[in-house]
Amino acid sequence: MEHQFLVAEELLKDFPLAEGMNVGECGVSGSGAMMLAMSTAVGPDGKVFAFDVNKHVLSALASQARLQGRRNIIPTWTNLEIVGGTSSVADHQLDAAVAVHLFHESTHHIELLTELRRMVKRSAPVLIVDWTKESTHPLAPPSPQRLSAGYLSQLASDHGFRIEKNFTPDGDHWGMILTTT
Repeated sequence: MEHQFLVAEELLKDFPLAEGMNVGECGVSGSGAMMLAMSTAVGPDGKVFAFDVNKHVLSALASQARLQGRRNIIPTWTNLEIVGGTSSVADHQLDAAVAVHLFHESTHHIELLTELRRMVKRSAPVLIVDWTKESTHPLAPPSPQRLSAGYLSQLASDHGFRIEKNFTPDGDHWGMILTTT
């Protein structure tokens, strides 16, 4: 099987981002492609809060954003596993949020969902994408760390979210779009 990388623009093509929105990327990682794609989508009048617990990752991505003239990206050091821990973002401030490859990194899934729900406006979309249990991609985390889409769907439903859409971006990932209830 040929493995591919997720393409940020492809993941966002059916996700409702628009000029002037305040959005959050939860767990910034890798090349920063998602952060940059979100920056383009919300334009100069919007803001992308780039959340991560790793200061080195944030520093590197902040430098990349500055070099590209992206003034709408706000690197934000935080622990999303602590409810209210993202103190620089007010309750219901975000118009949308994205979490790619975040949930398998944590054992605090309820806290992550609760903090997401706190930050996004009522009915705001939340995009979650993570590895399938069956993935054989060489970059996938060990199978015991991965979550099933069914597990996260149920957990999200139990904690104030409605599942708007389930999808399969590729053979190695599952995805869903949630809104708050």
